[in-house]
Amino acid sequence: MHLYAASLERPEDFKPTFHVNKQSKLPWLQMTDDLDAFEGTLLHSPNDPDGYQ
Repeated sequence: MHLYAASLERPEDFKPTFHVNKQSKLPWLQMTDDLDAFEGTLLHSPNDPDGYQ
């Protein structure tokens, strides 16, 4: 499920834990954190990388 942080009442309570669709990021976007970055999306929960496609 994807949702916009702006739609949350307290978005600061939800820190990102990974990145998805890395291949479609804009060229000027630099991801400098140490979070996992997947080329596609996760089919299952983020705790189940075996579901990654």
